[in-house]
Amino acid sequence: MNETTKVEVTRKIRRWGRSRRARLYVWFARDDDRPRTVESLLTERYTNPVTAYRKALPAIYEAAGLPTTTKAAWSQTAGCSCGCSPGFVLDLDDRSDFEAIIGKEQA
Repeated sequence: MNETTKVEVTRKIRRWGRSRRARLYVWFARDDDRPRTVESLLTERYTNPVTAYRKALPAIYEAAGLPTTTKAAWSQTAGCSCGCSPGFVLDLDDRSDFEAIIGKEQA
């Protein structure tokens, strides 16, 4: 990530499900500020730029207040067994869901 990158992270506590590990869902902000549609989420779910997401992890960890030593494993089925919610499974014994939006800073 370069110095003109902005990262927004939100945290939600998951009160359901069996897994105790935290999840991190990442995406890039749209250039046109339109909200994501259900159609775009469904069509883009199998073409995630995992390498770019992985490069952003240090900035995401800093924005979320997570330890920099946190391990993250990519999983196509992080949020759902059908593969509709891909993301990182974090090595944290925590029922949190983190959502990170990576965008460019306004000049």
